[in-house]
Amino acid sequence: MAQGRRPLVTILRAQPSSSRRLRAARKLFYDSGFLNYWCGQWFLTAVVDIIRRDFAQPLRIAALAAHAGFSASRMERLMRSVLGVSPRQLLTRQRVEAAATLLRNTDQSLNDIALDCGFCDQPTFCRQFKAATSLAPGAYRRMAGMVA
Repeated sequence: MAQGRRPLVTILRAQPSSSRRLRAARKLFYDSGFLNYWCGQWFLTAVVDIIRRDFAQPLRIAALAAHAGFSASRMERLMRSVLGVSPRQLLTRQRVEAAATLLRNTDQSLNDIALDCGFCDQPTFCRQFKAATSLAPGAYRRMAGMVA
């Protein structure tokens, strides 16, 4: 045997057990952020597509997470780290954008717009719209009418 080389049996015995190696590899993999980035990109695409397509439906965050193969808390963390917003905030933003379009382009009542955009009722719609745009829906419609 060459000088300085250890036999394979000695090397294998010096290695930590396979479960310890696996835990160490997982820790390195998770801590590097690669897994969060890679999985996050895939699942975010799927979840964002569902939110954009079905925003008017009553969507549950737990159902979106299950569709993407994550727990609700894991999905929340990944969305916040990659997009900077929670799934609920993204859904509300999508609904408010759709409502703003309807307010500018139609003369539907506020209640109809609220229901068409997935809000459960008009007061909830008005509260969330005002929080997002700093204007009540009626004031937004009047302002959009003056500009157009």
